Amino acid sequence: MPGLQDLYWLPHPVPCGGHFDGPRVAAYLDAGSPDALAARIRGAGFTHVAVHRRHLAVGEAPSDSLAAERITTLTPAQAQRLTGFLDAYTEQIGATEDTAVYRLLAGAGPAP
Repeated sequence: MPGLQDLYWLPHPVPCGGHFDGPRVAAYLDAGSPDALAARIRGAGFTHVAVHRRHLAVGEAPSDSLAAERITTLTPAQAQRLTGFLDAYTEQIGATEDTAVYRLLAGAGPAP
């Protein structure tokens, strides 16, 4: 769940990044292509992806240390890969001003 850190309200365990986990979450997007990212995500058993846009940045990491601990900074290639994956392999099922939730399409894309 790129950029989303507070998952205490979900009724089951959910993999995500927390404070200071931005580099780990961003590295997950280093799959090579949207197809490879889809295979990685499906292979890990994900059924949904949530993206919290307020805590995502593309390019330079924030210089403020407090902001940097909360922000997941993506390279332009990682952001493009995430967008390509979301466009090809998911459907948006909900959104607020800051967060969008996507469901992985059944049978779409490479198998795990």
